[in-house]
Amino acid sequence: MPTTSVTENRDAYIRIRTTSHNSARNATTGNFSLNNSSNSNELQHRYWHRYINPSLSYYYIRRTFVYFDLSSISFSSINTLTFSFRIGSSGGSGQFILLESTAFNNGNSNATTADFNNLNFNRTYSSAQVPSTGAGYPSFNLNSNAVTDAENNSALNVAIIDYSYDYLDVQAAPNVNDNTYYNMGSSDTFGLEVDYNTAGPSGILKINDVASSGIAKFDNVTYTDISKINDVG
Repeated sequence: MPTTSVTENRDAYIRIRTTSHNSARNATTGNFSLNNSSNSNELQHRYWHRYINPSLSYYYIRRTFVYFDLSSISFSSINTLTFSFRIGSSGGSGQFILLESTAFNNGNSNATTADFNNLNFNRTYSSAQVPSTGAGYPSFNLNSNAVTDAENNSALNVAIIDYSYDYLDVQAAPNVNDNTYYNMGSSDTFGLEVDYNTAGPSGILKINDVASSGIAKFDNVTYTDISKINDVG
């Protein structure tokens, strides 16, 4: 089973600031968006209840969006997806989670503030994750939802958001500030390792009168791991 690694084709964060948890969390558009940052210590996703006084609070939410194009990988199916990311020097606090997204016009353009709510709270791609407290390159496996969507779309469109308050829709206590900083100056800030199966050589229909679909191995090599036999692919 071959394995290959790809990096993000597009990334962005979108933020909003309002005076209530509900209006921030359920907003259909953000106040600001930034695509393809090159900052080596960029605040990317956050939930912050900034308490001013008993009659005034601000609620800040940032959501990160990442798009991977997998169309260059000739797979018949995907076994596992491993997601990795570069933490900035300020590290992170709280937990985050990955969800299905439709930002970037499905990969065709940069994200806009209108993409703030282009995510599916009902379709997770991971369990809750804890960021490192300092710079690093952690990784974890994505779930079967991510694998299925990657297979069907030859792409993976991901939203990364705060878990405890944004995803769970819980109003935080005053001055709670969950956030994660990323090293956006790297060419591989976000990575995806794809472990996949191939269909075997498409130009071969039979070997020794056995249909290629019925061949498990050829010359002791798993058939679906073979791209060509005698220069026929």
